[in-house]
Amino acid sequence: MAATAVLAVMSWPSDWLLPSSGELVSAVWAGPQDDEVLRQSRVEVMADDVLAPWPDGGGDGGDNGGAQAGEQAAGARCQWYNGTVVHEPPLCGHFALSRLSSAVVAEATRRALQCAAATATECVLSTEIGFGVPAAFLYDAEKGMRVVVAPRPLGLASPQEEASGASGASGASGPSGATEVELRVIDPAEQAAGWRLAASRHFFAEFMSPPSRSLHTELFVNESAFCVQLLRHAVSNACWKKLD
Repeated sequence: MAATAVLAVMSWPSDWLLPSSGELVSAVWAGPQDDEVLRQSRVEVMADDVLAPWPDGGGDGGDNGGAQAGEQAAGARCQWYNGTVVHEPPLCGHFALSRLSSAVVAEATRRALQCAAATATECVLSTEIGFGVPAAFLYDAEKGMRVVVAPRPLGLASPQEEASGASGASGASGPSGATEVELRVIDPAEQAAGWRLAASRHFFAEFMSPPSRSLHTELFVNESAFCVQLLRHAVSNACWKKLD
């Protein structure tokens, strides 16, 4: 099989689509080093607020038409990542991240759910919803929307995780960068062309998951691994240097 994944939203068992809103970009990670240096120079500094303004679009009533209108309004506010820039959140320090309030995280999760529902995607980045924290929101049918804050890549999975496979994996093992594939990232709102991202099917990381202040480790696999790596790609190296 070719080491290429052409992704499609909500088709996770085989192919999968990550959200984006950019124009066609040639292999951002696989291109010349100069291209990445240039991309890192295109920094979009996020607002100083932990949560940027997110006006309610209405349509939260009990009728189906109102709920659908609310989803459409939410979808219009989602700023899908386009792969051509890097974002710099205001909170890029361990101390600040450890003091996130549960109310702020709950509101960010609500926004992520709105964007996910509006476009039928299961991966939403904090940069796409005005949440000033390096975080990825992953939808799980059993657990609902979960948040992964400041994921730091680790070298090798623990023996227990290698044997059992975390995140639903079976027999997954090896370093975070193993089993690399090329993904086509497209705009869930279908407003722009796609771009390509090199990523690993397995990504072992340490992270926070508010409201818990404890550090967690997990071997993310396939769709969840792609989403976490998309976050790493979307946030500036300057931010990750403070956190890794």
